[in-house]
Amino acid sequence: MSFRTEKKALLNLQNKSLINELIDSKNFEIIFKERIIKSIYFDTLNFDCFFQSDEGVVPRKKFRIRSYKNSNDKNFYYEKKISSLEGRYKETSSISINDVNKFIKNGIYDQDYGYIFPILNVQYKRKYFKYKSWRITLDEDIKYSNFINQHYVHDTSNVIEFKSFYEKSEDELIFNFPLNFSRFSKYCNGIRMLGIL
Repeated sequence: MSFRTEKKALLNLQNKSLINELIDSKNFEIIFKERIIKSIYFDTLNFDCFFQSDEGVVPRKKFRIRSYKNSNDKNFYYEKKISSLEGRYKETSSISINDVNKFIKNGIYDQDYGYIFPILNVQYKRKYFKYKSWRITLDEDIKYSNFINQHYVHDTSNVIEFKSFYEKSEDELIFNFPLNFSRFSKYCNGIRMLGIL
């Protein structure tokens, strides 16, 4: 298990332009081709994952099935994102389309949450970079739909995220990237924008 540091920032048009300049000037290494990510988020019928994430409670978990729409990777992945007092980490396992259909139909059992069910679709375009020890992702064209009706709404936010498995001071990151870092959850934002609760 490897804990990692994660920092997120929302980008408006002005600081998105700044980020693009920084990407060019600092010679970021492109580590993957741009691709479209599709996720199905699962939650309890009481939306425990949503409320815990929204309130910043630890420990907490998020559950999703992820796939990549326009890449050579045709697999599906079941992911658990875990936030604890010790830090954050992610557990990922490759699953088959039969598993996906079974999970959607029957739900998934988790020892802490009980049964969880598909709630929200999230889709976005992601670019991948590396800078020093930081893995950087830039998410654009984010959209959400209720799992049942599939009607998408678009999020005007663009999100940049910095991840590292090494301890780095927040001051160093802010010095290199003059952004306002904040908590942001696509799952929580999608739930709000669609008025599911």
